[in-house]
Amino acid sequence: MIELNNKIKKILIKIDSFLKQEKNDGFTTIIKNYNYINEKIIIDKGNYFFINYFIRSYKKKGDLLKAKKNIKKFVKIKNELVLDKIIKSKIYNSFLEEINKKLKKDNINTTKNKISKIYLKILKKNKYNWLGFWSNVVLNKNGSIKNIFLFDINDYIFLKNKLKNWNIYKVFIISLK
Repeated sequence: MIELNNKIKKILIKIDSFLKQEKNDGFTTIIKNYNYINEKIIIDKGNYFFINYFIRSYKKKGDLLKAKKNIKKFVKIKNELVLDKIIKSKIYNSFLEEINKKLKKDNINTTKNKISKIYLKILKKNKYNWLGFWSNVVLNKNGSIKNIFLFDINDYIFLKNKLKNWNIYKVFIISLK
């Protein structure tokens, strides 16, 4: 287990205090608060690791457990709102088409619906991550989706394997009939 140092504990307490004071209703407000926390409280990007550890694994008794609950709730809401924006964006359909073209080059025939289901599973792995889906979504200043992409090659491999297994399962079911 990682021990949180006093600097990180102070940052977490400041985040918790800020979240208690601010309204977190609606996408625009949450993004504004998230950006403020990153710029004015967290400051050092190296601290994201400790914040994610805190959200996922911190179990010691005390005031920080209340802070954990509050921060975790904020992160979950923020990430769910971003996910909703991704799915509803015009760019999402284009993104699925591009992935489908790439998969066809790898001799995997599928549908955008199947790709979407697996892609959402990939995204949900980061539901409680402070950075959330930001590593694969670019927003413009008014919160609209500018671009969507896979996190990295491992996510593409995961997607391919899931689709291959899906197709193997389908062939197996058909052969049983």
